[in-house]
Amino acid sequence: MDGAASIPAVGQFLDLLRRLRHARCPAELSFLIVNDTRSLTRYRQAALAQGTPGRMRLRAVSSVAVLEHDAPYVRWLEAVLNALATAEGADICRTVNETDLPEDLRTDWGVWASPAALWCPLLNADGGLIGTLWLHRDADWTEAERAVLGELTDGFTHAWLAIHGGRPPLRKTPGRPWLVAIAAMAVATALCFAPVRQSVLAPAEVTAHQPWLVAAPIDGVVKTIAVASNTAVSAGQVLIVLEDIAFRGKVELAERALDIAMAEYHQASQGAFGDRRSGGQLTALAAQIQAREAELGFAQRQLERATVTAPRGGIVIFTDPRDWIGRPVAVGERIMSIADPADAELKIMIPVEDGLVILDGADVLVFLDVDPLNPLKARLVSAAYEAEVTPLGVLAYRGVATFTGGGMPPRLGLQATAKIYGESVPLGFYLFRRPLAALRRHFGL
Repeated sequence: MDGAASIPAVGQFLDLLRRLRHARCPAELSFLIVNDTRSLTRYRQAALAQGTPGRMRLRAVSSVAVLEHDAPYVRWLEAVLNALATAEGADICRTVNETDLPEDLRTDWGVWASPAALWCPLLNADGGLIGTLWLHRDADWTEAERAVLGELTDGFTHAWLAIHGGRPPLRKTPGRPWLVAIAAMAVATALCFAPVRQSVLAPAEVTAHQPWLVAAPIDGVVKTIAVASNTAVSAGQVLIVLEDIAFRGKVELAERALDIAMAEYHQASQGAFGDRRSGGQLTALAAQIQAREAELGFAQRQLERATVTAPRGGIVIFTDPRDWIGRPVAVGERIMSIADPADAELKIMIPVEDGLVILDGADVLVFLDVDPLNPLKARLVSAAYEAEVTPLGVLAYRGVATFTGGGMPPRLGLQATAKIYGESVPLGFYLFRRPLAALRRHFGL
């Protein structure tokens, strides 16, 4: 807004100074000085620049939300302010016109500036120039307005230095970003050669170290699973019952055959007193009795095997009982196993791409899914040479680790994540090992 300015009441001046002192950041402070100064005097546009003479750079322009430093107006005004900052009288609040500028900047004065412009320097405690407030309008500036704006810029400088801890704001030199970038690259390159311990993560499961296998003793059909999985059993406790109808029938037939053989032997022994031929049959009938007794004993043993008992105490492990009931099994077929809960180990499925860290005796940290905040210590004791496909469809090596922390090992069947440590390698290799391996596979190098 153009026109002669009227000096406002002292209360408006003090209120603006108070808001400047309570500004929370340089951006808020800059916004206040270029926009809220309108409450003291009228102007077409205000601009705030920060920096030392010859290095002035605009920080804010009134009524402009985002300042584009490559805009023609901004570049021209920065050149004007730098020229005025190095000229005489740069430390006093004064009016400026195009005659105060170098020849190359005068041609655009009518395009970018009004006839009356005001230069208000920002001076630190030593009198050094650290910035300027630039205002322009069509009407001339009065002596009273220059005095008020001089006091205002002094209060703004005080608030600005307070935000920056009493130091003038730093302005980066054109070459400093390149120096920072080069230094950062040098530090990053040096860090790539720093030795770090190689490690990989792999899924794991707590399993029994040497479980006792419980297999089908005879051919048959599973009738009943008498225990639940992951429960404790004692030696001699019934585990599995097979269908025994056929075995009971064989026992009965063998008993009948034995009775018949004994009756025949008794009859022959009675007739042997009067008939020599009957006496000659006693030897054959006695052998027949022995054969029937053997058949009966075998049938009884088969019937007894239809009930499978625990050979020792421990935790019984098997799949869902519903998968076994009614299922025919062959002799020697594994049905379940019995494990000692105090003798547990860790089964680790190490992905093939991480196989280079597999070392016998490698340290392992075990993070149980049920208690990930308290890792357990273990040591890798063996790893398979051939990879196998896991249930998740991942090709992996099977590794076995033993717990070394002492105390009772975790419950069998718990799932975990194992962190396996390998040899020390450069940090760059540790970070880019997988990308390099992927590029190698992709390009066939």
